[in-house]
Amino acid sequence: MLEESAFELFLEQGYAKTSIEDITRRAGVSRNTFFNYFDLKSDVFWVEIDRALGLLPEKLALTESSLPPAHAIVEAFADCTAELGSGFVPWILTNFEAIGEPNELLSSAFSRFNSTTRVLKGFVSQRLNIPVDSLECQVIANTSVSAVAAAAVAWGKAGVSRAPLQSYLVHALAPLAEGYAHFRAIELPRTI
Repeated sequence: MLEESAFELFLEQGYAKTSIEDITRRAGVSRNTFFNYFDLKSDVFWVEIDRALGLLPEKLALTESSLPPAHAIVEAFADCTAELGSGFVPWILTNFEAIGEPNELLSSAFSRFNSTTRVLKGFVSQRLNIPVDSLECQVIANTSVSAVAAAAVAWGKAGVSRAPLQSYLVHALAPLAEGYAHFRAIELPRTI
């Protein structure tokens, strides 16, 4: 109800001109109710994505331990998004231009990218038994998150003919997984 009210108001009067009070008034709930579900106004855009990303640590932990980390990441993202069929697309992906205030939205997206990158770096570190700040962890985590973001945007833009998000993610991540299949920790010289 809060999401629907927010989206209606964002289209009617723009994101910047819509207050949390406007949203709660439209939804018929108190301001406190809004904060029971969201920390920020921009969080209303990410409910389903946050739910899927919340599953990522568990899905990574369930992957076969013999899988190279990048292959496990593909499998985990596919599992996390299995419920997000072709009929569901986050409102923000199809209405970004209509919002009129991209800075806060980009900031909220960036915080999710950072959080996901931390999860992936931790996973790669554990899987390869290397430091979390190693080049290998950084590269695998950052390129994976970039591929996921690109897949999500392509999915949103695909229109009514879109396939489920899972297929876009696998398509974007699979080449990385193949490329990183033999990526192992190496000792780099101090000066390059």
